[in-house]
Amino acid sequence: MALLAGAIPVAIASSSSTSLAPVSCSAQAVQQNVSFRKNASATAAEEQILSGQRPGKKSRYRRKRKSQERQPGELDPPVNIAVVDEDSVTEICKLLESRLPEGILVGSLAAFQGLYFSHIAVCKILQRTKDPDVALAFFQWLTREACYKPNTVAYNCLLNTLIKAGRIHQVREMLNRKTLGEFVHSEFTYGTLVHGHCLAGEFDEAKRLVEEFKDTGMSPGSLVVLHNLMLKGFSEAGFVDEAKSHLHRMDCKPNSVSYNTLIDALCSSGRIQEAREELQAMAKRGVAPNRVTYNAMATGLGKAGLLDEAFELMGVMESAGFALTAVTFNPVVEFLCKSGRPDEACKVMETMLLRNIEPNILTLNLILHAFCKAARPEEALGMTDIMVEMGFCPTIVTFNALLELFCNTDQMDSAAKLLETMAHSKCKPNFVTYSIMVQKFAEMGRMVEARAFLEQLVVCGYAPNLLVCNAYVAGLCKTGEMDLASRFLTVMAEEGCRANTATYNSLVEGFCKLGRMDEAERVLEEMIAEGSLPDSTTYSVLIQGLCSAGQIEHAFMVMLQVTRAVESARPDPATFVKLIEKLCELGEMDRAALVLERMGDEHEEFRVCQVLISNSQH
Repeated sequence: MALLAGAIPVAIASSSSTSLAPVSCSAQAVQQNVSFRKNASATAAEEQILSGQRPGKKSRYRRKRKSQERQPGELDPPVNIAVVDEDSVTEICKLLESRLPEGILVGSLAAFQGLYFSHIAVCKILQRTKDPDVALAFFQWLTREACYKPNTVAYNCLLNTLIKAGRIHQVREMLNRKTLGEFVHSEFTYGTLVHGHCLAGEFDEAKRLVEEFKDTGMSPGSLVVLHNLMLKGFSEAGFVDEAKSHLHRMDCKPNSVSYNTLIDALCSSGRIQEAREELQAMAKRGVAPNRVTYNAMATGLGKAGLLDEAFELMGVMESAGFALTAVTFNPVVEFLCKSGRPDEACKVMETMLLRNIEPNILTLNLILHAFCKAARPEEALGMTDIMVEMGFCPTIVTFNALLELFCNTDQMDSAAKLLETMAHSKCKPNFVTYSIMVQKFAEMGRMVEARAFLEQLVVCGYAPNLLVCNAYVAGLCKTGEMDLASRFLTVMAEEGCRANTATYNSLVEGFCKLGRMDEAERVLEEMIAEGSLPDSTTYSVLIQGLCSAGQIEHAFMVMLQVTRAVESARPDPATFVKLIEKLCELGEMDRAALVLERMGDEHEEFRVCQVLISNSQH
């Protein structure tokens, strides 16, 4: 089956009534197709999308009437007592997020003390509160000062907040000591605890809870949910074999969630054949695959480069009654883009458009980024036009990809204009944005600009990572600002960013270029003392620096020491040639021959050096 060789694969084409001519692979062709669709007989919703609007939808989050804002069994609020409404919930959440000391926080909450807190309102507040200590303090205030009597759901919301923060042991202690008072454990309580122990890597305890649940007399249907949480825990921890074994040993029938969790974990681990086998086992046990199942398999096949099989699976998916979406196609697009094949990725998007499957912003950003990596600015900018044409706003990923493209192609004026555009848009620069600029200006030796962007990065609350720091140090060394570079190394250490071999290599090279060989060797000693191993670059730079400084004897001794002791740090062939040349100039033929012997005859330069030594002897 040919991959998009003028048409889509048979498995997909057979389920479509669209007549497909050979598709073009250019971004321009895709844009023309977008325009065609816009002018065709589209539905009103499609026209809204293509004109940059979204079709009108009834909000999934419409505020319910107050009569509906109660859980089943919850009593009406007392007469003449104000109820905590949505505005009050928002105010309380803002107060809890303000990180006030507990004493001040409790005092501030007194303003809400006379209100009636429904269970729904309490759950909303707990779910929005990320800080577990604040959530606990609020809950304790509720029960002490606001005369609130929590139900099982409210208790479970609190436990879930604590467990998400890794506080499973605190939760177990609270339950054992009945710190929160008496409340009946529900299926959700067990699920929360199982999930918490899995997050902590305590799978034996999670299994014990599943066994305990069987003796509670609660709904047997909930047992599979607990097993699914175990499967999710194993999968997220990378224990795919354990997840597979657990599914096969379940004492209840697995459902689609069980299989989807395992299939996704297998696909993410590149274990495609095992995922295929589980898909077959799923059908044999009478569990029907759903959209999540097929998308997980399509993602695994796409990322593994098994594109023909991915397209065949899409055909099966359609035959089963599931519509294909951008989520299904994106793994194929991603593989092609990461493989440096953006033109073929465009073909896939063209196929999607011909089948009235709208690409999403991820599809477009993947292709745009691939064109940027390939240094094809015209096609990359064409993709931004397509985004706008389809009603999408460029994201920070879009801007950063274009910014990197402009920097890599030395279009710094365009980069500056793009930054100005970002400043006036809703898409503000982020860590990646500033990192790109620091690295580019440092590479160009324009350290004033590099320093300005580095300072802006810090002002915005980001901590420079090792990549950014190394680029900045390399720039300082390149411009001969060695004292600043050395001081910056100290700043890195203070900020917890530990220098590595690349950092020290920049310093060694900088000192060598200035002929400050004592300091270059001091950096080498510091490097070893700090646990960063010198590599081939380190010794190549140092030996060539010693040669340039006329310290041939010392260079010879370093060469002997390195080639005798550290194979992985052998200098490059150019360094051998330079040292042999210097030794020949001094008439040190025996030493030159010894260095040639250490070089090895596998290098092309070996013959050149042989001739050099032979000519110098005559």
